[in-house]
Amino acid sequence: MDDSIPLPGGIFYCSDVAYGFPFPTTYRPKGDIMKYRLYILLLILVSLSLFSGLSAYAQEANLTDTCVESYDAEINYFPDQTTPEYAAGWDVEYFNHYKVLNVLAPWPGSTPDDALQYVLVQCGTPIPEGYDDATVIEVPAGDVIAMSTTYLPHLTDLGLLDHLIGLDSYSFLYTNTPEILDLIEAGTLLDVGTGTAINVEITLDAEPGLVLAYSSGSPDYDTHPILQEAGLPVVVASDYVEESMLGQAEWLKFFALFYNEEAAANALFAERVEQYNALVELTAGIPADERPLVLWSSYSTFGEAWYIPGDQGSAVSLIGHAGGQVVLGDDPQAAGTAANIPFAFEAVYDAGLNAD
Repeated sequence: MDDSIPLPGGIFYCSDVAYGFPFPTTYRPKGDIMKYRLYILLLILVSLSLFSGLSAYAQEANLTDTCVESYDAEINYFPDQTTPEYAAGWDVEYFNHYKVLNVLAPWPGSTPDDALQYVLVQCGTPIPEGYDDATVIEVPAGDVIAMSTTYLPHLTDLGLLDHLIGLDSYSFLYTNTPEILDLIEAGTLLDVGTGTAINVEITLDAEPGLVLAYSSGSPDYDTHPILQEAGLPVVVASDYVEESMLGQAEWLKFFALFYNEEAAANALFAERVEQYNALVELTAGIPADERPLVLWSSYSTFGEAWYIPGDQGSAVSLIGHAGGQVVLGDDPQAAGTAANIPFAFEAVYDAGLNAD
């Protein structure tokens, strides 16, 4: 040992392993001392770089049922991410421990100034600064109340029904999702009211981590301003504003964001795109004069008018892809819009009399 070489910092190297690297038991100087020390220093630096890089890549999947126990600012807590390809009504930007979600078209006829912003923060991590006007929601969101039937198939497909605790009154009447009907029959869901008649007290007592609501853009009918004022974590989900069926279907990814289920949503949606496009191909060659005529309309007692969908709406897109055509779909009033257009009863009756 008397001829061992002291390493930098005064540490003697005289065993078979130092810092996890094998070396001869002793090193006898032969004019190579500086080269040897440089080699040791290089190995130490490589080791430190490897260990320092571990934290940034330690998480392999999103946390879907737990919170962060020990926050590390260098960790990317969302390795599974998503982005819309067909939907135009929302977008999302990812950061290490939070997501910034924008609802770009919260209701029909909304403008960019009407866009809504939500900051989805991984639970167990700090709330980021600089989003004073946004609604902050911890994810995974926990219990959820859904204020529209259109949200329910998405929650079902993502396996989130264990989190569903309540519905609006209309959903109890009009839902046809079998799994939801089972929950209603079992009496496990709260009826929280609807529209401006929402029962705020029942909703507050339920302590939801998330309330999903739609908006018409009118305070006379909308639920979300009332819930916001009560301090509830409400999000406007405007899937019905989308102009295509795939755009509407892609809101599956939107709902997945609140539960870190992006990987599942990406896989499910990819399957649906493939299935939908395969069906569209079956009807693509049907001549216009052989396409069945479909009367797709609704009657409003408020305006005493029949409403026909505009030719840019999802209903017209769906019927066209199915091989049909919509009554009054070629009317100038319905051209270039996704909105439902009011028509007099006589006009609808005359045009729809020969509908298939």
